[in-house]
Amino acid sequence: MKDWFLWLYPGLKVKRYLLLMAGGLLCLVLGLYLAAGPYWIHWPALLGWEERRRLLALGLGILGLAATLYGGRQMVRSILWGIFPGAEGHVGEKVWARRYLRRGPRAVALGGGTGLSTLLRGLKHYTHNLTAIVSVTDDGGSSGRLRQDMGIQPPGDVRNVLVALAASDSEMGKVLQHRFQKGELAGHSLGNLFLGALVEIFGSLEEAIRVSSEILAVDGTVLPSSRADVTLVAEFPDGSQVRGETAIVNGVKAKGPFRKLFLDPPAARPPQAALEALAAADIILLGPGSLFTSVIPHLLLPEIREGIRRSRALKVYVLNIMTQPGETAGMTARAHVEALEAYLGKGVLDVIVGATGPYDPQLLEAYEVDGAHPLEWDLPPRWGKARVVRAPLVENRQWIRHDSDKLARQVMEILLDEGLKERGRWVERLILSERLSRR
Repeated sequence: MKDWFLWLYPGLKVKRYLLLMAGGLLCLVLGLYLAAGPYWIHWPALLGWEERRRLLALGLGILGLAATLYGGRQMVRSILWGIFPGAEGHVGEKVWARRYLRRGPRAVALGGGTGLSTLLRGLKHYTHNLTAIVSVTDDGGSSGRLRQDMGIQPPGDVRNVLVALAASDSEMGKVLQHRFQKGELAGHSLGNLFLGALVEIFGSLEEAIRVSSEILAVDGTVLPSSRADVTLVAEFPDGSQVRGETAIVNGVKAKGPFRKLFLDPPAARPPQAALEALAAADIILLGPGSLFTSVIPHLLLPEIREGIRRSRALKVYVLNIMTQPGETAGMTARAHVEALEAYLGKGVLDVIVGATGPYDPQLLEAYEVDGAHPLEWDLPPRWGKARVVRAPLVENRQWIRHDSDKLARQVMEILLDEGLKERGRWVERLILSERLSRR
């Protein structure tokens, strides 16, 4: 009961609009009374206003309706601003996002690095029923240093995904992306240090992600692919083994393609929540992202691999735009799909998505200096049971990457056409159709 008295405190900007609404309703009721009759008190006859009765009723009705609507709108804005600062100018969008997008289609995206965060930044505008399963095999840069110094799972890719899913791309998200330039912290991302601190406090990366998600008001669920600290290992044709993503890339440059990939320890398990998300998903997305160091590491966990195979969800593989030196140099689109199916199994994919240009010539020159080229397209319109889709999804800015909005829209259109046809899914179809029409 005492919580109700908090609304009477000064400065909340609620009482004034509540009183305005009450006054508006009073005017509206009085206007209707004057217009409709019969009258309990004969005001018009008493005051000589019989001929002006209808005009007065109309004026009171308009005034009452305007005051009620304005007071209600301003009160909702004041309340929303207290909960979500900056939301008062986008009341309709916020209400929609918090109510309806949580009932949107269930999407699970697996990957790591820049590709996964790019995809999720667009998908969150169509549904908040998102689960991002993030690869945790990175051993380079700031993540690698923290992994070695603190004995924690690498936080870098997780940080990128959290920022991508943060509500309204919050300022806090931008702060977490800041990378120090000087001193002992040079090269470290503030977000990586923040997650590292949370791991020390709460004991695991899963808990650190949960706390970070609450702070950033993340629109979805973020999970590591493995609960244990795992290392990616490559075995080459000569029988030698190379441990760690960075060493594997360098090993490919020196020795050529490896024979197989596996994780150490091999008994690592994913979070139970990841398996439940796969089982309940409407769509499962693999990529975009580094094929052998961001996408395939998920499939090296048997429970995730089998969870994808058994799921009734629409299974979509999004191909990279460019090849990657030391990882996929010289590989065509067909070779990418064959490599993925070597770990996932044939006949599992339902849709394969590729991007077309145009490409910025100057950016292409910069990529070619490093040995990267646009992916050569040699896939037929059908790959087994999978439909092959190509669309102009490229964004030419500082890098050649997928356009978040275009990629998310393409994926959601595929889901609407092919993945939500069964009975009882009309709510998700309605929500998705509405979002596609508005964006």
